Amino acid sequence: MIVKESILKFENFSILNTICHYNHSEDLTREQLYSYPVDIDFDILGHKEEQIFKIVVSAKINSENKPGYTISVLSATFFRINGETQEQEKVNLLQYSGVQMAIANLRAYIEDITSVYPLGKYTLPTFDLQDLLNRKAETISNNQQ
Repeated sequence: MIVKESILKFENFSILNTICHYNHSEDLTREQLYSYPVDIDFDILGHKEEQIFKIVVSAKINSENKPGYTISVLSATFFRINGETQEQEKVNLLQYSGVQMAIANLRAYIEDITSVYPLGKYTLPTFDLQDLLNRKAETISNNQQ
């Protein structure tokens, strides 16, 4: 199928801060790596008049520094919205497509930096994006009260 081009344009992906550490253990398995909690947070920032937006995503894996990889990454993915659109459509584009692309970029970066470590590349597990968006909205709502 011929795809319809989106008005949401990817501009750039940058790493703002990163820590990746390998804690050796003789009996460590790859399965243990994926049992550690993954903490992801994000913020959508923008200049609405110029239609330029930045999605900042942080990921923390194994914050307790157990054997295996301890990873902390802060990234920014930049977007532009070309064309006129309703405010709710912009919000939807950024929340669903933008956040998903930002996390995909982060996932690829984490795979890349861990690929040279003894256990090989670590891939962020798939997760429920809708749940992440709902919990973020809940957190914002609670902070405004």
